[in-house]
Amino acid sequence: MKLSELTFKPLTSGFNGEYTSAFFNNGFGAFITKGDQFKTNDSAPYELMVLKGPKESAIQTCETPITNDILIYQTEQDINNALNSISLL
Repeated sequence: MKLSELTFKPLTSGFNGEYTSAFFNNGFGAFITKGDQFKTNDSAPYELMVLKGPKESAIQTCETPITNDILIYQTEQDINNALNSISLL
């Protein structure tokens, strides 16, 4: 799965930005954000949080080899690499 295949939606939680998510058959997923209120910039406009659990109730997990926190200042290629890694967990 690639970032370009995902659709961003406006955040509704009072943040100025957009989000998308992806889930994989291995029980992991990703929550990706972009916008002014996140740790991003023009050349690295995304953040990514690794999720664990079913789509309806997934929660952040910091217990993967991918990251122990939110990935900040991510490029599109960084996100694509992370999505691939998450799919292989």
